[in-house]
Amino acid sequence: MGYWDDFFARNDLKQYGSNALLLYALQLKFDIDDIDSVAADAITDGAQDKKCDLIYLDENNGIAVIAQGYIRQNPQADDIAKSNKASDLNTASGWIFERKEDDLPEDIKNQVLALREAVKKENITRLYFWYVHNCKESEQVKEELQTVELSAKTLIDKFKPDNNIGIYANEVGKETLECWYASTTNTILVNDDISIPLHGKGFELFGDKWKAYQTCISGKQLYSFYKAYLDDLFSANPRRFLGIDKRAKTKIINAGIKTSAETTPKNFWAYNNGITALTHFYNVENDCLNCKGISIINGAQTTGSIGSLINYPSDDLLISIRVIECTDDTTIRAIIDNNNKQNEMLPSDFRSNDTIQKRLRSEFQKYTNIIYNGGLRKNQSVRGKEVFDHFLVGQTLMAFHGDPVCAYDNKVEIWGNDKLYAEVFDDNLTAEHIILVYSLSKTIDQLKTDLTSKKRNGNISNIESEWLDYFGNRGSRILLLSTIAMNLEIILDKSLGNIRRLEYKDNLDFEECKNSWKPIVNMVLSFCEKLKPVLSAGGLNSREIASAAIKEVGAIINFSKKAIGCDTKETTSFLNKLKY
Repeated sequence: MGYWDDFFARNDLKQYGSNALLLYALQLKFDIDDIDSVAADAITDGAQDKKCDLIYLDENNGIAVIAQGYIRQNPQADDIAKSNKASDLNTASGWIFERKEDDLPEDIKNQVLALREAVKKENITRLYFWYVHNCKESEQVKEELQTVELSAKTLIDKFKPDNNIGIYANEVGKETLECWYASTTNTILVNDDISIPLHGKGFELFGDKWKAYQTCISGKQLYSFYKAYLDDLFSANPRRFLGIDKRAKTKIINAGIKTSAETTPKNFWAYNNGITALTHFYNVENDCLNCKGISIINGAQTTGSIGSLINYPSDDLLISIRVIECTDDTTIRAIIDNNNKQNEMLPSDFRSNDTIQKRLRSEFQKYTNIIYNGGLRKNQSVRGKEVFDHFLVGQTLMAFHGDPVCAYDNKVEIWGNDKLYAEVFDDNLTAEHIILVYSLSKTIDQLKTDLTSKKRNGNISNIESEWLDYFGNRGSRILLLSTIAMNLEIILDKSLGNIRRLEYKDNLDFEECKNSWKPIVNMVLSFCEKLKPVLSAGGLNSREIASAAIKEVGAIINFSKKAIGCDTKETTSFLNKLKY
């Protein structure tokens, strides 16, 4: 089965219409668990999208994607995509990095301002311009995208001088999509013949179902590999190169690697831990290590840092490398997993095996339609199940329990900060409570997606337009979720006890869990005008202002709950589904 068959079978993406392929490509490339939550924030397609169908931002990994999409119905084998849609990305970059804030249309304003802020804070190290389509890739489009790359660099250098952002304009056609799809089923994407000169140095080891050769590789050859293959070089690695930065911990380390490679190349071998790579097959002949294919499974930061040098490194730069040949899938996964347990880690890696996360993963096992990894890095993509993103779980729990400002500002830090982590993931937290909270989050995301679709199709009502306008503010989803949670007793006219123990009586049907929240979400959104001032300064940044607005909405609901547009039967039905 190829990418198109896999994409066509993705019923969950059909609701996004012409943007479905964009989201599919994004998920393939960056291994995103919860693509619906990403879609709610990233899709910008509309009458005033200024040639931006999607703006995706991942500050944790230093990534941003600006994309334009096109799907040809029943494409023939040699059909190529329209090149003018590739050149449209020039228009997109101009609006994003050059136009005044007051000129930005509502369709893209929220995402553009978020991207600008991330660039100013130096949280972005890789900016991609994608033209995603289902046709054959062509030289015409490639030439247009080279122009996009050059013009975007000029604009970004003007917007943020002395930046360290790599800009890549890519045609993501059927060849690239096929390659990315293959990466979800195959470990090694770079299948070229690789020859590493040994210069008389090296030795071989044999293990159970594997063999390995230990030697060193020149900095120049590693530099060339990275320039030629970029992220494909790390196809079997849970992490890609995270960039170089003066503040983020991993990126500080990468800056040090780069400095060492430039200033002390003779000592680099002694300073650096080296690289581990997988190959389909290797042999040693004519004083060379000859490999069929390669994927670096440990050492992505070393490789990327050297590959980021302005010029070829010194002849003196050598890096330790061991190349492993293995054909047993179980052993390969174990090799990858254990190599990366020794890497510089994400905050969630340090928590993934604590007693709470182990217990939660065990509790989730009874729900066959839900995947919760609890910080563990997965080795294979999951399809056909509801995947709970652990960072989003922490964020929504924090907001549901009464602190939307901290939730908005500290989505990743919740897993790394002992105090925040203990507040969210305490000993009393259950899988069932997570299902309740996450289903509310997903309901809000789905509503935003539905409203966007209605606007695009021209059948949105005035009240729905107001709701969509509210969602155009950064932090709106988190504030709405917290407002619902903090006023739930008022809405239901019932004392619920400890809100942290709230759960559904029946958690087996996650779709039904989400549907149960719809009347509650619609009810509270009716008062979104009271919440907008909280977000007017560019997001959630004041606990006092947020708390006052949440209480005001609650007071209004309490005063007028008999005539607020939500049938008593619906709230009673929701209450009857709860265990409290």
